[in-house]
Amino acid sequence: MVYVEAGCVPYVFGGQRDPGAVRARRETEPDEDDDPVNVTDEELRQRLRLGEDSAWEFKQIEFSGDRPTSPRCEDLADEMAAFANATGGVPLCGVSDGRIQGMSTEQMAALDRLLVEVSTDAVEPPLRINVHRRELDGRALVLVNVSRGSAVHERAGRAYIQRAGRAYIRVGGTKRRLGGDERLRLAQRRAQSRYLWFDQQIVRRTGFRTLNERLWEPLLSMAGAADPRRALRNLRLLASDEAEVDRATVAGVLLCTDSPQEWLPQATIMATHYRGKDRASGQLDAQEIVGPLPIQIADAVKFVIRNMRGLRRARCLRGKMHRSTARRPCSRP
Repeated sequence: MVYVEAGCVPYVFGGQRDPGAVRARRETEPDEDDDPVNVTDEELRQRLRLGEDSAWEFKQIEFSGDRPTSPRCEDLADEMAAFANATGGVPLCGVSDGRIQGMSTEQMAALDRLLVEVSTDAVEPPLRINVHRRELDGRALVLVNVSRGSAVHERAGRAYIQRAGRAYIRVGGTKRRLGGDERLRLAQRRAQSRYLWFDQQIVRRTGFRTLNERLWEPLLSMAGAADPRRALRNLRLLASDEAEVDRATVAGVLLCTDSPQEWLPQATIMATHYRGKDRASGQLDAQEIVGPLPIQIADAVKFVIRNMRGLRRARCLRGKMHRSTARRPCSRP
């Protein structure tokens, strides 16, 4: 059996498809947003020295016993919504002027509950956050990972009705209130991104120069070659993000970069030739196929042809041996 898996989609040649293969793969692979805040102690010390920026916010937490009393719930909601309306960020709770104030286990537990309550009840639409407890140099602090939102997030009503309906966005080391037109544009972009085909979604930390000219030049017409940026946008290989910066799309990364796996780790093809008709029979050949998508497809086809020929030769040899044995006269005692 030849088994080829592209991303999470398996293709089987000469055997039975495992119905649980896709489900098991998707259930075991962590989502990028579910990963913990992977910051080493030294990186955390450096961040404390450098101070706040577009992605980091320091929050001093005051307690009455084990109960957090400051900052107020509405202030926490505004900070979380501002990060979600930008590109996400990490509030460091329990830090004042770059110094860790320290918290007890009970205080961290109470702060954890408060943060989850604020993100789900005080922000509309609710946010999904990841809360991580850390200890640095003997002092405890709480890291909150706020992901980029899929809509415009703002303070919710009822309990926070006094200033509800105000949307903020993170800019540099502070938050800024969104004006009416700016809020509308952000809402439109977020709504469009939810209904885009996967291959048209932008890939963060990319740009026009991410795409290899050697790979995209053959795709352009003579007219398109005069303005390659515009031509690549028309081909949906480039798209503008919320800050009007050109970013490569998923299709652009797959087709026009030498190593799409740098941005899309699952953009590989795993090809395996098994001895029998299931994966428990042992491997005869295996290859992880990487590179631009056209090269991956060509190499995957070569793998299948090579191993299917070997499979046919093996079957032909077994058939000849069987016929030879059947024709052999029985030996007499």
